[in-house]
Amino acid sequence: MSNISPIIKWVGGKRRIMERILKLTPKTFNNYYEPFIGGGSVFLNIPYRKKAFINDYNQDLINIYMCIKNDCNILYRKLKKIEKIYNDIQDITGKNEYFKRNREKMNNLKNKMCCERAALYIFLNKTCFNGIMTENLKGEIKPSFGFHEKIHIANKNNIQNFSEKLKSSVYITNIDYKESLTKVKKGDFVYLDPPYVPDDITNHNYKYNGSKSWKLEDFNMFFELVDNLDRKGVYFMMSNSYSKLIRSYYKKTKYNIYKIPISRNISVKSSTRGIKNEVIITNYK
Repeated sequence: MSNISPIIKWVGGKRRIMERILKLTPKTFNNYYEPFIGGGSVFLNIPYRKKAFINDYNQDLINIYMCIKNDCNILYRKLKKIEKIYNDIQDITGKNEYFKRNREKMNNLKNKMCCERAALYIFLNKTCFNGIMTENLKGEIKPSFGFHEKIHIANKNNIQNFSEKLKSSVYITNIDYKESLTKVKKGDFVYLDPPYVPDDITNHNYKYNGSKSWKLEDFNMFFELVDNLDRKGVYFMMSNSYSKLIRSYYKKTKYNIYKIPISRNISVKSSTRGIKNEVIITNYK
């Protein structure tokens, strides 16, 4: 397992099933692609030896990774300052007010991607309710306060190690997932963690591009892309829900389907928490 930890808490993160993912990873492959990077836990653990291409449509995520790569010391200092102010506030009401002020401050930086916004996003992510970064119709980040007594968001060694990894043959993009895979070739490995299909009770259909959720046609388009990867001789691993759509589409295919029990604690509704099932699908042995 990697000694570098993700910087943010991400809904649907894969740290709890990382050993299973690594066991199912191809023994050898060329370049590594991850078009839905999210919190980055899989990327941090995959043993790629050549180049890595990571992508996400979420601007704030990519802004964070660019700041870690190019300005990690600036980001660390900003996080350390925010962390100290928050932890020095004695009462939870005061912490809540500080959370709200920083939420407003970040939204006032709309369309301005910089290390200040990255630090504010990380702070909100680590102090909000269950790491759920909700967004309103205006595109403003509106997470709810999580009532944390103390926070630890400024780990200098972790940020510096993360930065060194990103500087080593890693290419970062903020484009649609389809575009991010146009140069993938035979022998490359792609890990896919797309929005899960909506009839999986453990996952809400989170908005992919900030304005709309995936519909059936979007899932079918994605499945077609996966089939095209296979036809090109690309190794792929896909995580998804153990749902009717997945079971129906992959009922009679040559792909390998692994049912994975997983504990889900991050959810708005208590009924969707607990031990649920996901699947990992691969096109190789």
